[in-house]
Amino acid sequence: MDGYLSLAVMKNRKIVGYDLFGVKEERASPFIRREGATNWEKVGPYFFVPEALEEAKRKILRHREDEFLIVDEVGPLEIEGRGIWPALQAVLWKPSLRCLLVVRGNIFEDFRNLMKGTPIKIFDIKRQDILGLLSEEIQKEGIVKEEKNLKRCPS
Repeated sequence: MDGYLSLAVMKNRKIVGYDLFGVKEERASPFIRREGATNWEKVGPYFFVPEALEEAKRKILRHREDEFLIVDEVGPLEIEGRGIWPALQAVLWKPSLRCLLVVRGNIFEDFRNLMKGTPIKIFDIKRQDILGLLSEEIQKEGIVKEEKNLKRCPS
């Protein structure tokens, strides 16, 4: 597997940003913050740390055919064609692509329109059995041979 997860960073019980957690490297770095420089990409109240945004793009572009790609998440910035969208666009329509893209419900229809009729499978993260469903699907597709390879992300 390769790609990244966006891990919430909390301070005084409030989300102050997200860290970019590299799936392959198992290492996190600052990714999105509520405070940032005026020249940083921004969506809503969040600023994207430029180096981390570039790293997220590199993780997508370095994806190999024998790997399962995880991208957490495709958000409003990507719907506007910014953020990681240029990198995603370069790999999304490859016939060999096997991936999990996290997309918020409130922009899902916009994302579906970007996908231009490409068949997709939808998993509702609110389901209690979501990890089992994802694990089952990944194994069914032959992406991961053993369930022990599907790790829980750090809390």
